[in-house]
Amino acid sequence: VFLDGKDENKYWPPSSDSRTENTVRLRVKYQRNEIWSEWSRTLRFGIPEEGYGSIPVTLVVLVVGAATLSMVVLMFLCKSKRKSKTATDLGLGTPEWEPRRSRAVLSPAGAASTMGTLWLLMFLTPASCLLDTTQGPEPPIRNLRMDAARSHLTWDVSAPSSTIYCVTDSDHIQEAQDGTYCRYETLSLCTVTNYTVTVDQPPFATWILFPEPDENPGTAPANLDCWVHDVDFMSCEWAVGRTAPGDVQYRLYWKDAREYRECGHYQTDSQGRHVGCRFSGISKYPRSFVVMVNGTSALSAISCRDCFADLYEIERLSPPNITAKCNKTSSLMEWRMFSHFNKNFKYQLQVNKSSGGSFNETIPTNHFLLPNPGNYKVRIRVKDNRNFYSSWSPWGAPQSFQCDPDEDRPSRILQTSLLAAAGTLAIALLGLFLCKRLSLMQRLFPPVPRVKATVCDHVPNGEMLALETAGDDCPVAQVQDLEEP
Repeated sequence: VFLDGKDENKYWPPSSDSRTENTVRLRVKYQRNEIWSEWSRTLRFGIPEEGYGSIPVTLVVLVVGAATLSMVVLMFLCKSKRKSKTATDLGLGTPEWEPRRSRAVLSPAGAASTMGTLWLLMFLTPASCLLDTTQGPEPPIRNLRMDAARSHLTWDVSAPSSTIYCVTDSDHIQEAQDGTYCRYETLSLCTVTNYTVTVDQPPFATWILFPEPDENPGTAPANLDCWVHDVDFMSCEWAVGRTAPGDVQYRLYWKDAREYRECGHYQTDSQGRHVGCRFSGISKYPRSFVVMVNGTSALSAISCRDCFADLYEIERLSPPNITAKCNKTSSLMEWRMFSHFNKNFKYQLQVNKSSGGSFNETIPTNHFLLPNPGNYKVRIRVKDNRNFYSSWSPWGAPQSFQCDPDEDRPSRILQTSLLAAAGTLAIALLGLFLCKRLSLMQRLFPPVPRVKATVCDHVPNGEMLALETAGDDCPVAQVQDLEEP
């Protein structure tokens, strides 16, 4: 039984339970949280059934009492009869009390009839005493049922009653329409759900399970999960059922108030089985709907799995991009948050200054003024401010802002000096390398000598001689050509 806080912490069990000994215990949770408290201590209630536990003892007492009384009566009658016969046999005449005794003495048939009557009274007495002829009042609600075609939880009303509520598990409570039914925008056809109907006056509650538990739940897709991301997209993922056959193929459908529609962009595993689906343009979808994944196989029937998707509840926010206007005294950071379903946000900034020091700041607005910023890095994350149980988004990428150009001047001068020194050293090394390389080239490839002018006017055979230049001056000998006589 699931109750809401507005029910004044009271619960009235059905009248059918008032005559039996029951036990009850209680636990509690926040309506938007899935973590229950511990169970309370067990309390017994109800009126114990009279008769079933006390009938054996009562019968024993009555039987023993009736048997004792019967034996006493028989012994008295037998004793009186013997006395009467003895007086007559002795000739003492008929005693004065004999006529009276003759009227009191029973014949064997009369004694048997008397004993039968006594035994009959003995058995009827406990039954008449233990029979409870009182009946409780007729319940105000009977024949609770689910009309899946119309998504209606309906019942028959047998007695006038006050306000009637329908409770779906512990997450949704609504007042009955016309006191005869509750209508659900989305109805699960795969997940077994408890539907409870409560009445304030007279106090009454009854419930059913819909749908009935499946015989082969292991073939259904496991861990079905859907979430909205990147503002305009929704993704759903699931795993293959642990007992699903190898040829299973799953398909995803989403249902609004009118019909089921199949996913258009599947994600598959290594065996080609559908294990995910991606939706785009999520803003055109209704805010809440049912996502159902069923399957087909040639080897066995496949169970389905569904979940209720509220786009507001399942959105995973993305951190925004920060822009800043700054100078030496302050920096104004601003950003814009986009979402089709959430409009109230909370932000957390993480600021790291180059001058040293870092801090976190949580704010409800989309701007923040940082005094004496200098040069700093900042990153941001966001969460839904209206949902206490929502989680923070991932941190955004760090963004750098330079608000004081003079803050890093010494370091820039040092960097420039180091770069100049490094450049000079590089040029010197390059010059040395080139010098060494040119000397080596001259040794390997000496230069080609130039052609000298003619040495003399008369050369034998009219040939010209070419002299090679020498690196060093060599002594020159004069040669004289003598003619023969």
